[in-house]
Amino acid sequence: MGFRAGQTASPKPRMLLIASLTQADAGDPADCIAGADAGLLPISRAKADASTLQGCSRTVPDIPWGGWLRDAGREKTGLKRIDCDFVVFPVDTPLGVLQDTKAGKILEIEASVSEGLLRTIDKLPLDAVLIVDSQRDGSLLTWQHLMLVQHFTASLAKPLLIPVPAKVTAAELGVLWEAGVDGVIVAVGAGQPPETLRKLRRVIDKLALPARRRQGTAKALLPQVTGEIGEESEEEE
Repeated sequence: MGFRAGQTASPKPRMLLIASLTQADAGDPADCIAGADAGLLPISRAKADASTLQGCSRTVPDIPWGGWLRDAGREKTGLKRIDCDFVVFPVDTPLGVLQDTKAGKILEIEASVSEGLLRTIDKLPLDAVLIVDSQRDGSLLTWQHLMLVQHFTASLAKPLLIPVPAKVTAAELGVLWEAGVDGVIVAVGAGQPPETLRKLRRVIDKLALPARRRQGTAKALLPQVTGEIGEESEEEE
């Protein structure tokens, strides 16, 4: 998905699990992110938070680490001095902020994005798309979330990520996978038991995820024009 160059593909379909930490919980991240495929840390003060992110990467070096740009983190100085494997950023991030980084790029978009703008995303130099819905309760998954995923899957070929509650069930994860979700972001720390992510990792690993083809990709790979259609057209004329 573009988190880090040289990552090998999993032999079977696998949903990615990304642990999202707060700055307060980043001091000792090893326990709370055990089982995650990647770690994610908010960056609201570029210089100060960059050192925290690098500290997490040194403490847990066997997984990719990313920065989630927030407010002041979108400084004009860019991310050149922030050593991370991937970066999550909103659509109003200045272009100059990301032009010097080689990190993977994940675009954060609101569920309310217009259909016209949604169709342009596949043409952007992005590795994945994160769907967020600030208007809805994030403590539970609803049919509205499933509808949004189906909508985005029908329009995009990019890998899709969504935030989910830590208590998400195996059945819910299976439905999200079939709808087109490639990875989930789970908030850890903040008083949650250290076993939270490990339990979720075991749940994901036990899932029998079927191989699936995105609707948008299938349309692009299966042309509908054949010789028989042309012959039928001539007969009609």
